[in-house]
Amino acid sequence: EFLLIMKLKDLRKQYRVDFSELQDLRSEVRYCQNLVDQCRNRLLTEFDIWYNESFLIPEEVKEALRPGGSIRLGMIPMNRVLTLDEDEQERFDRMQQEVLPFCPASVSFYNAKAKVDRKHKYSRAMSAFEQMRKKPGSVQAAVKNKPPSVLDIV
Repeated sequence: EFLLIMKLKDLRKQYRVDFSELQDLRSEVRYCQNLVDQCRNRLLTEFDIWYNESFLIPEEVKEALRPGGSIRLGMIPMNRVLTLDEDEQERFDRMQQEVLPFCPASVSFYNAKAKVDRKHKYSRAMSAFEQMRKKPGSVQAAVKNKPPSVLDIV
């Protein structure tokens, strides 16, 4: 009976040692799993950056993002990078070119309308520019060789 009690105590000690080792191993496994998850996330983000840089970004935008510039890939979202060189009119034209092929009969109408709109915008901009050049109170030079508006008979 005494031998059984001693054997039970030894087995309990061994169990505690083994259980402690198991806890340490579990902790190490959790730590390693956390590192693997972090590395996986980092690998995926770096791959996305590489892929976007290599295949999705237009060449002229790549030039703006070269090393030494203030913007580095991965610092700004991809949709913003793709629209860096695009103003509102270009964005509208691109959207129009994507939508119009579904209705080819209206392409010529929209192209003509866009051309007329551009002409109107240009003429308005030029007239505004002329207004800016004129100073209040200044005398405008008369046009030389201007034909008379009324013929005087003498």
